[in-house]
Amino acid sequence: PLLPPPAQGGCAWREQPGDQAHLALGFGGLRRDDPEAPALELLGEILTSQSGPLFRALRDETGLVYDVSAWHHEGAEAGYVLLQLECAPKAVEEARTVVVSTLQRLIDRGPSEAEIRGAALRAAAAVKML
Repeated sequence: PLLPPPAQGGCAWREQPGDQAHLALGFGGLRRDDPEAPALELLGEILTSQSGPLFRALRDETGLVYDVSAWHHEGAEAGYVLLQLECAPKAVEEARTVVVSTLQRLIDRGPSEAEIRGAALRAAAAVKML
């Protein structure tokens, strides 16, 4: 079933016929003019890169998901951050638990210098490719 996330953030999933479910976790984001927007961009890159904590925890260590992505949208008053996972329907709850614990670890310890440096390099390379 598809559950709409509450306005403050939340989790929704959709099961489709077959062996795949889409899980989306949303969080409040930033205004367009917020000076923290570049940091949020780096955080998204850190979380979902193949060397990042979410990808490692969900794909490499547990094999729970097929794909992990993150993006954000800044709005005039508020924006949002969205994490999206693709996994088997039976893995939805465990994947959600891994996301929450991985995010909490990142909040507690912050990203490493290597994670920040790698994210910055990937972001710079993406800009050059435009």
